[in-house]
Amino acid sequence: MKPAQIREKIDGFLAKEKIDAFLKKARKLIYSQAFIALVALVVFIGWKSSLGAASLAIVVLLWCAVLLLDDNVFSSMVILGIGPFIIAPGVPISEYLKVIYFAIPLGLSFIAHFILYPAKPKMGKLFIPQLVISLAMLIGGCTAASSAAEYTRDLGIMLALGFGILAIYFFFTLGRDKDEKRDLSLFYAKIYMWVGIVLSLQIVGSFFNYGSISAAIAGRYDVGWGMCTTLSAVMLMVVPMTFFLSTKYKYGWIYIIVGLFQYGFTVLAFSRAGQLGVLITMPISIFFALKYAHNFKYSFVATIVPIFLALSVLFIGWDSYFGQYFNLAGFGKGGFSSNIRLRLYNEAWQCFKAHPIFGAGMYYVGVETLGKGTLGQYWFHNTVMQILGCMGLMGVAAYAYFYYAKYKIVFTNIKRNPAKIFILISCIGFEFQAMLDIGAFSPLPFGIYMAVIMVVAESDTMKFMGLADDYNTLIKFNRRIDKLAKKAN
Repeated sequence: MKPAQIREKIDGFLAKEKIDAFLKKARKLIYSQAFIALVALVVFIGWKSSLGAASLAIVVLLWCAVLLLDDNVFSSMVILGIGPFIIAPGVPISEYLKVIYFAIPLGLSFIAHFILYPAKPKMGKLFIPQLVISLAMLIGGCTAASSAAEYTRDLGIMLALGFGILAIYFFFTLGRDKDEKRDLSLFYAKIYMWVGIVLSLQIVGSFFNYGSISAAIAGRYDVGWGMCTTLSAVMLMVVPMTFFLSTKYKYGWIYIIVGLFQYGFTVLAFSRAGQLGVLITMPISIFFALKYAHNFKYSFVATIVPIFLALSVLFIGWDSYFGQYFNLAGFGKGGFSSNIRLRLYNEAWQCFKAHPIFGAGMYYVGVETLGKGTLGQYWFHNTVMQILGCMGLMGVAAYAYFYYAKYKIVFTNIKRNPAKIFILISCIGFEFQAMLDIGAFSPLPFGIYMAVIMVVAESDTMKFMGLADDYNTLIKFNRRIDKLAKKAN
């Protein structure tokens, strides 16, 4: 082949029309459930097998591809939303650090993304409130520290909880309005649904890891990245969005079944707070899923039948099988003890009494084993008590401002808006669990999830009410099911 012919082929390959066509197809794939499922599959394989480092490397490379191919940073949520759950029990962090060199191509991909697809900086409605609580975390305990070393002991955690989450919120706000045709609530719900599937599989995998359900309960379901309580907290956040998907398709009853199974697995995590959270959020999710169902008859049957079967199996096998597990989890006579948490709450109250203005600081470390986190932070296992004990009245004022701004966003135009309604249910599940667990004071995954879901809440969800359009229904499987649904009706 002559040089002129080679140049001609290269010029043809690099023609703007062909590049645009390629990018269009690539972006359709990135926003499809097929790609989200691929990331979920890689993460679960990495969690369950000895291929954790290799799977993490694949996830990072997929992130690089997303940054280079898509002009909207919001698609990065596929990786950030599912990736953290790759951390497996019993695997040292050093194993995952083997792929540290992949940070180089990732960093270059970020730089290339903002060069290729420049974004105009913008501040979302929660930027200032998040900045305020970030400063409150830093200032908290300023009058209680005996030395600079003590004051900065947990500086990394404080920065991650405050300014780190602020950076995540700012990052995803860049992509909130970039594509006016993209339904961010639908895309986010798909990611959440696959997170729920991954975590459900991890609960099942824990049975095999421990050898039995009893051993899994006794071991508090150590799944590597968290325990039974944190696992349940994530499920309470993600499952309502699975039910939201049921309102976006004619075959929505399929998502109702998936959501019910996910709630079932949340119960099987045997976190008492998680199970109480299911009792609160599941009826609400079901009610609004049926209210906005596009085929009420099928959706109603898809709701009633699994619930009836589950309750029947539970009732029949309670004495001989299921009862022992609930007793082991602490639901037996005298088992629902809150003594440890009450001691933590009292400890937080004493910190507040001693330092009412600025609290004892996020660096404070108490004596209760339950309060000591793996990264050195001390948790009072209650959002209110954590604020009072660590940041005092200053923290109360900062968080009051933050929550006012947050729920003002959620409740704006919430009437007849399924996206906002299910976002609210997700927040209810999270806030309930946070009153009994670490919740709002764990940057990963809770801080990231709540930051991004607020970006979604700020987007124009009203514009996308009703069935998902062709632009946001990206794989042929969806359309084929829609056709079958039309024929069935």
